[in-house]
Amino acid sequence: MKKRFLLLVLSVCLLFGTNVAQSAKTKVTLAMYGDSTQVYFFDLIKQGFERDNPDYELDYELLGNTAQYIEKLLVRYASGVMPDVFLTYAQYKPQFVEDGMLLDLTDRINRSSVMKLEKFFPIIKENISYNGRMWGSPWGFNSKLWIVNLDILDQAGLRFPGYDWTVDDLRSYARKVTQLDKKIFGTTNPTASGDGASIQWLYNWAGHTWIDSSGRKVVFNSPGSVAMVDFWRELIINSQVIPSTANPRRAGATGLGTGDMAFWEAWSTETQQIVNLQKQGVEPVRWRFTTYPKAPFAQQHVAWGHTWSIPANHPNPDKAWKLVEWLGSEACDYIWASSQRTPPIMANSRHWNAYNSLLSESQRAEAQNFIINTLYSKGYARDFKYWPTYDKMAAIVKAQYGNVYTGKVPAQTAVEQAAVQMQIVLDEYWQSVKK
Repeated sequence: MKKRFLLLVLSVCLLFGTNVAQSAKTKVTLAMYGDSTQVYFFDLIKQGFERDNPDYELDYELLGNTAQYIEKLLVRYASGVMPDVFLTYAQYKPQFVEDGMLLDLTDRINRSSVMKLEKFFPIIKENISYNGRMWGSPWGFNSKLWIVNLDILDQAGLRFPGYDWTVDDLRSYARKVTQLDKKIFGTTNPTASGDGASIQWLYNWAGHTWIDSSGRKVVFNSPGSVAMVDFWRELIINSQVIPSTANPRRAGATGLGTGDMAFWEAWSTETQQIVNLQKQGVEPVRWRFTTYPKAPFAQQHVAWGHTWSIPANHPNPDKAWKLVEWLGSEACDYIWASSQRTPPIMANSRHWNAYNSLLSESQRAEAQNFIINTLYSKGYARDFKYWPTYDKMAAIVKAQYGNVYTGKVPAQTAVEQAAVQMQIVLDEYWQSVKK
């Protein structure tokens, strides 16, 4: 009887001790856009964080698509019920900073022994910065590049153009390989969307984006801008080397899968599309990565990513920083890479081998050599900076580009009309700021 009593007491003490240990853990919460398809990845993040920080417990919440996520986030901020850490989508970082929503993490990042800036590609510091300060740890950073279909070039007796090629080379190659009767095209139009990626083309052509450095004047209607739009218009309408409504691609065509395109622009994550094709039993075309073709002003690639941030009104920033700091660690980067969710943000061969582990050895070597040793190491990637009026301006640009590329108006007319409309948007914004 005495032994049973002692065992009972001991069991109660152990249970009580366990509950005390569990309750002693510090809970941190994280919010992110996404649905049930992302649970697997965030479960891995939860496991990794709690493994490396045994005194902490992580709860995460996926808040739907990007639009739903932003809407819910703003409501929660206004209500004072924000998560400890949340993802600042790249497009919203300027507005969040201007509105005072984000905690300035510059000093914490500079002091950190966990999130080390020197471990990242140099461009990452630019990516997590705005107005000279740093606002979080990086996530989902990616850059665009160009893909070359070597099969099409071989059939035309052409060599791989190399990394020092120009827009004139692109035009020449595209004209030589296009076969409209076979639905084989030279290239696509990377500016038609009128988005941030198209702005990189304007920068490469004219040395500026849509607005000047003060953020108050639209410079979209420059001679360089007109020349750039005319270049793509000529390839679509006159040379007919780019698919259009008059000469569409065949149904289901994909550059890697069906091989109907000689050159096209894509994200560096296109390596995962190669994996998907191979899983479906489709052997991709023979391909290589290359640089943007050199335009009159520059030869840089658009790149951007998001940041894990802390709300500016957080009552206990130290607690939230523990998670943000770990999200910028080597350990976390490896989890994202090995799950193939996002490419590494560090020149770490172990991480890149894990990310591209499903590629063949030759494909892996091609991808990693270009991305690590050329794209990021030689300064081709250029961080894209959004600004508060970007969305409204993008809609204007897309509509005017569409008018040019369908032959409705000349480039000069479209660019001038867009500039007038964009300046109105910009003026209205600055007026609202004054109020």
